[in-house]
Amino acid sequence: SRNIAQIFFSEIDSSVGFLNEIKIIVSEAVTNAIIHGYDNDNMMDVYLNLAYDDEFIYIEVIDKGVGILDIEQAKIPMFTTKPDEDRSGLGFTIIDVFSEEMSIESSLGGGCKIKIIKKIPSVA
Repeated sequence: SRNIAQIFFSEIDSSVGFLNEIKIIVSEAVTNAIIHGYDNDNMMDVYLNLAYDDEFIYIEVIDKGVGILDIEQAKIPMFTTKPDEDRSGLGFTIIDVFSEEMSIESSLGGGCKIKIIKKIPSVA
């Protein structure tokens, strides 16, 4: 998934660092979907929507998993629902740091949609 995003956004004239940040964002979001949404079942579908315009890239990562009970709590750095699995609880924090905007829509039993907007840096 992160390589798909890198290939999709490779047409944008930008730095390697920018593309690496995109890979990290997608990797964290997809990992969250598999580990938390699908309880580590990597055979379930995670949907990835990618788009861009002259100023921003747009990423949506969608799962049909268990959903998030408390979105605000899930966004707190170091919070994890899987402490017995050595999870750091930094997935949403990392996504938020590397993006201009992150929003999360979720309902119990209805899955989760993470929307991310990232500004395309100007190339001098």
